[in-house]
Formats: sequence, structure tokens, C-alpha cells
Amino acid sequence: MACPLPSRAEEQFVSVWSYYCFPPFVTSKNQGLSHELIELLNARGQGRFRFELRLLPRKRIDLLLSDGITGLVLFVNPSWMGLRNLQKYEWTPSLFSDRNVIVSNVSRKVDFTGPESLVGLTLGGIIGRKYEALDELVDAGLIKRDDTTSEKSNLLKLCEKRIDFTTGPETMLRPLVASLCIDGQIYFSPTPLFQYTRHILISDASPALSEFIVQFVRELPANPKWIAIKDKYKLRD
Repeated sequence: MACPLPSRAEEQFVSVWSYYCFPPFVTSKNQGLSHELIELLNARGQGRFRFELRLLPRKRIDLLLSDGITGLVLFVNPSWMGLRNLQKYEWTPSLFSDRNVIVSNVSRKVDFTGPESLVGLTLGGIIGRKYEALDELVDAGLIKRDDTTSEKSNLLKLCEKRIDFTTGPETMLRPLVASLCIDGQIYFSPTPLFQYTRHILISDASPALSEFIVQFVRELPANPKWIAIKDKYKLRD
């Protein structure tokens, strides 16, 4: 006699959290890289796990983690979460690599060769955000900082030459530049400010769930649908 397939009621519900609410992670309602990764997870976990994406502020995610709630955090790097969290939580292999790039106006190109190459310039920053390798120069008065509320605002300020440069993840800035139709006005320095990899953080999960997530990510490079997604969003290996 054939064994019946597991019912939906037997599936384990798993919360998936992300604090990225902009392209390419979210491009419109229920669209974007985060949603497509969830679709792959649900296709792979059918009958065992059911994953649901929740877009939350970073501070809210930090509270959920500190409370020991079971869940996954998408597209984070261990170094961003603190040494204690690196040791406390499980981490998948890398999903893809990313880098924070230096962008400027094409008429006043900034070619980044190190923090010293930015001395005397004005950084378009985001209110409350820390900038690795630049904050010390800002504090010393060697780089001026002019803050706003979003990357979009900084790109528009670049077009108006109100700032000299801004910086952020390449995966976010390139599609944002394209969506604003300002490709011809923005220059990306070939050398990044720094590079990193993006992973999935696994919080307080059962051994079965942790094993499933880690194995899922290990198998992604050979998954044709993931290969197509990476090509679509121009993600780096």
C-alpha cells in the first residue's frame, strides 16, 4: 500500500524575517528577491516546513532574536550581528557576495582607492547609520557628512551636485539607479569600500530545521531556478 503524502497540517510553520524593504529584495507587493527565495524554500520544504516572510525593522528583529524566537533572518552577515550572535546562532553557507560601493556624479567622478581618497569631500549619509572606515574621518572633520532619510534622496542629491559621494550595497544601488532613470548621471567606482557575503541566520531552530536550511543553501548553486534568480538580479557568487 502506498504511503499517503503528509498533509499541510503536519507542516511546521517557520517565520522568516528581513529588514530589507527595497529593491532587489522587495520590488513591489509580494515581489522581489526575498519573495522568490521564500518560494524556493516552500517548494523544497513542502510537507515538512512552511515558510512565511515578515518584513520588520532591524530593531524588531533584534528583539525577536534576543527573546529566543525560532526564525530565520535573510541576507545578513555574521559580522553585522555581533560576536555573541556569531557564536549563538547557526549560519548557512553564503547565498551570494555583495559589496558597498562608492558612487558619485559622472561630472565629478570619485575613484575610491582608500579612505584617504575621500578626504575633503561630502558624504551623503543616512540618518543614524554607521559607515565602516569613514566614521573616524568624519569625526576628525576630514570628511563632511550631510544626512538624509534614504538612499533615493542621496542619489537625487548626487544628481544635483549637493554631495560628492554616497555609499551602500551594490545590489541595492544599481537597481535603484536604474529605477530612477539616472544611469547616465551616476558613476560607480570600480574599487568598493568593502566586500562581504550574505547568509541566512538560523535562530533557536530544531536540528531538523537547521539541517534542512543548511542543506538547502548548499544545493542552491546547482538549482536552475536560483541560477536564473541570480542572473535576474545580477548577484555575485
